[in-house]
Amino acid sequence: MAKLGLDGNRCQSILAHRCNFSGWVLCVGAGTSLPAFPSWNELTVNLLHSVSPNIKVDIADFKTYSPDACIQAIHNISKLDSNAFARKLSVALYGKLLKSLTTAQYNLIVKALVAISPEKLSKAEWEDFCSIIEAKYPELSALLIADVICESVDRNLAPNSILSFNAEPMLFSLLTAKRFRQSNKKMFARVTSSISSIRPRHIPYIHCHGLLPVPGAKKLKGTTNHGAIDKLVFSEAEYLNLANSNFSWQATKFLEACSSSSVVFVGVSLSDPNMRRWLTWGHHNRIMELDSQNLKHSESTNHYWLTVKPPERGDNQRYMEAMVEHLGVRIIWLDSWNDTGKVLRKMLG
Repeated sequence: MAKLGLDGNRCQSILAHRCNFSGWVLCVGAGTSLPAFPSWNELTVNLLHSVSPNIKVDIADFKTYSPDACIQAIHNISKLDSNAFARKLSVALYGKLLKSLTTAQYNLIVKALVAISPEKLSKAEWEDFCSIIEAKYPELSALLIADVICESVDRNLAPNSILSFNAEPMLFSLLTAKRFRQSNKKMFARVTSSISSIRPRHIPYIHCHGLLPVPGAKKLKGTTNHGAIDKLVFSEAEYLNLANSNFSWQATKFLEACSSSSVVFVGVSLSDPNMRRWLTWGHHNRIMELDSQNLKHSESTNHYWLTVKPPERGDNQRYMEAMVEHLGVRIIWLDSWNDTGKVLRKMLG
């Protein structure tokens, strides 16, 4: 039977307990960057119009197809090579955020998003970066999460690593900015490949689906655009290539986190077949190891998914809980996304 989900007020210290043993890992998806960045559907529409402005297609008519299939279709129509198409993707992804800024704000935001360490900006610039994002997107989950993670560092409750399935670095930049308020020492390390260097006592921030370049970054003096186009997973071809490789860099990082730590999922739908497949493997292996030591299966649920309660509760909630039971995941129910920081803080005691 699926484990019943926990309301946000009933999850006190469940991660603090984990920190005394195997630790925990934060896994974030596109939901943590809304509304600063577009949803998958918005991204697909923006991309289609930028590649073929005269084409008359309603993406809603193709809702039975996954976003990566639609993006693959757009790539095929465009006839662009991978690098040129990545630049189109970058404009479609960042356009919503950057178009709302003045020139001075634009330059500062871009500079902050491409910075891989605190010293790339002054303390005043990091403060201004946070102020702009807080003023424009006060409901941004990434803001709430960054506050909690920075608090957890000082209390020795920080995650072992952060897995990001976003191709943009908003949360990483906010973490860097907010940590810089407390210390000018680099604390979070951006990881975009298996050969990325990580210094001791730094928390790896792993971009599992690559990192798109930020439009206009190369034009700014003193900035280098650290993208990871070769690791992008947007189109169906890229996605299937990843799915067919059991030992991809992304798979090994994810499986390592799931097998050795508790993973907290925020801003993800848990509908990604790859993610579900990896979780199922890990959960099955955990059950076999519990059986070998005659331990109860009640200890098999090791991960948590923060998501908002469905409009119609009761049976809908039970159904969603059953959908992640075999993944070794227990749901933490939020009343709204604004509760993300509060509930994560409560989980850390």
